[in-house]
Amino acid sequence: MKKDGLQRMMDFLNLLDSKNIHYFVSKYSPDGLTVTLTLVTLRIEVQFTVDEMTFSVFKGSEDVLTDEAHLNELLREFGE
Repeated sequence: MKKDGLQRMMDFLNLLDSKNIHYFVSKYSPDGLTVTLTLVTLRIEVQFTVDEMTFSVFKGSEDVLTDEAHLNELLREFGE
């Protein structure tokens, strides 16, 4: 028997809890919930709906920068 969306999500959250991985749950769409977790150099967003689970992975460096002009440039370029 196929698991429903809520059971699939609860199983996933329990797995994260067992590994002491911090996460938060958000609602971005009318038919699903998103679990976001952050690991070193990695952010994962897992979307749960009644019928399926999908996820996106975002990789990058964790450099600490101090150039405010660069920050403003990034916001102009990607903030639209």
